[in-house]
Amino acid sequence: MVNFVLSKTVDNVKKILVIAGYDPTGGAGLLSDLKTIHSLGGYALCILTCLTIQDTREVYEVHKIDGEIVLKNLKVILSDCSVEAVKIGVLYSKEIIKIVYDAIKKYNLKNIVLDPVIRPSSGISLLEDSALEELKKLISLCDIVTPNIPEAEILTGIKIKGIEDMKLSAKILKELGVKAVIIKGGHFKDKNAMDILLENDNFYIETSKKIKMEKEVHGTGCIFSSALTTFLAFGYDYYNAFKKAKAYITKAIKDSIDIGKGRKIILSNKGLF
Repeated sequence: MVNFVLSKTVDNVKKILVIAGYDPTGGAGLLSDLKTIHSLGGYALCILTCLTIQDTREVYEVHKIDGEIVLKNLKVILSDCSVEAVKIGVLYSKEIIKIVYDAIKKYNLKNIVLDPVIRPSSGISLLEDSALEELKKLISLCDIVTPNIPEAEILTGIKIKGIEDMKLSAKILKELGVKAVIIKGGHFKDKNAMDILLENDNFYIETSKKIKMEKEVHGTGCIFSSALTTFLAFGYDYYNAFKKAKAYITKAIKDSIDIGKGRKIILSNKGLF
């Protein structure tokens, strides 16, 4: 059994800032980020951007946290603690995106992973329509952006039907200024789950056999990007962080469980490795 736990010693703990929304099921969002980071030996500092009304079946409502609260939290946390990496999930509004953009520049944050959550697989949008262009601006400050197929299509305007479309979309996103792009191909109806990384001018492909599940698994994108961020915080380069995050989520999906009537939930904090 592969052991991905990187460090549990106080002297070597890596602090990761998480900026994301709240999912009361714990399957996605800030709670799943926290579980994943802690399972890998990191420490998560968490700033909330929105509250959702959701269950394992779908998202019903989104309630934005006041921008002034997000701003104050960023100020006090980053004035008190240095962080090795930043995981950004749901931001929801133009106002909060601008606040996060300014904080990245002001505090010279590094190892920034943006999971551009726009619309869940089931439920209402997690990004205001007016905020899409601001999200593209934020991408320019990030190290890695990790859209799935539907998110990449929204961000680039490219209809993705295969690997060449994934590559084209990745190139378009990289032109926004981000250092690297990962496009997750799990939405393809194929026997294999294929993800691609574009770093510099090089493409890397990681493929795993799709796991046959009775139900869809909730929060895989959040957990993948949190694992990726943690590996970056511990000093892995983009390619090896990508490979390890892919291995982590593949194993985690296999061990997901039912807690409700809808999608399965991943137990990122239960000693999977």
